[in-house]
Amino acid sequence: MGGPIRVVLAGYDAIDKKVFFRQQQFDESGRGPETFYIQLGDFAPSEPILTESLDKRKIEVNTFGAERRWLLAQHRLRPLAAQRDAQMSVRVNADSVGIDPEWNSPRFSLRVELEANDMELSLTLTSYCRTDVSLRGLYSIPGRHEVIAILAYAGLAYGCEDRDQVVVFSLNGN
Repeated sequence: MGGPIRVVLAGYDAIDKKVFFRQQQFDESGRGPETFYIQLGDFAPSEPILTESLDKRKIEVNTFGAERRWLLAQHRLRPLAAQRDAQMSVRVNADSVGIDPEWNSPRFSLRVELEANDMELSLTLTSYCRTDVSLRGLYSIPGRHEVIAILAYAGLAYGCEDRDQVVVFSLNGN
């Protein structure tokens, strides 16, 4: 029923301009990881898009097809380099917005401001029980000016569980 949601970055597909990551729910469901991508381009990056064709499903009798598709996709991906020496900060302004009716958990609207080197990004998240947000990592995308950040916060109402959020930002603030 409960458990955190964690993200592992898989890499960057330079041909299709997509950053892939896998999201794993550490709960009792027994589900495998789900694969997502973020489309990069000349304008703002897309929201994460679920790529169901690369994931094993319980209903599939033969999961070899999904495993094969994922292995083939991985060959095109370039690793993302962690920025270990970056100057980073996270500022959070939280407002209480009530109680989640299903789980009876306090709910907050968070206005999050990220800064890393000369880049800034503002975003809004909904959290439960707590208002803390941490930056789990900052990663360079090969050959691009955008940067990937992984945030962690209490993004699940049941059990006030943590979840990771992948965000993209660049020098122009997108």
